[in-house]
Amino acid sequence: MVVDVNNRTARMELPVERLYLGPASVIKRLLAFMMDLVILNVLVLLPFNGLIERIIPSLGIGALAPTLSLLLLLYGLSIVIFLYFVLFEYYLLQTPGKMLFGLFVVNAAKKETEHGRITLEQAVVRNLQTMPIIPFLFLWFVDPVFVFLSKNGQRMLESWSRSLVVERYVI
Repeated sequence: MVVDVNNRTARMELPVERLYLGPASVIKRLLAFMMDLVILNVLVLLPFNGLIERIIPSLGIGALAPTLSLLLLLYGLSIVIFLYFVLFEYYLLQTPGKMLFGLFVVNAAKKETEHGRITLEQAVVRNLQTMPIIPFLFLWFVDPVFVFLSKNGQRMLESWSRSLVVERYVI
């Protein structure tokens, strides 16, 4: 504390806050992902509910058989969802859900003190689980389990893409 006797003022000299980037908590990541799903449901899927209901016949066994129109619509929506995650993470380093929880994606291939932007390839690889294509369907189950098995809480695709979801900690 610095005291100026002539002006009778006291000023505390506190240490400067230091920011530290560390792995994001699993709970924050889960909540951010759930928020992204709500946003996608409202902005992308909800407008197509009426169209999907018209494509699927309402009666009979044929209701379960996918039609070409339905498949094209579902794959088109899947691509939109995939692009949502890829483009937000590539351009802004975070999706709207991650923004709400103060999380962002960094390039883990660089030194820990020099985390940088992810590349487009990293953004694509880390979000392959959003594609409902046979080779990637197993990732819906394996990828989340990997979070609990890895030492720093990374998903398998994050490990493969050498990216990491982080949050800022003040020291």
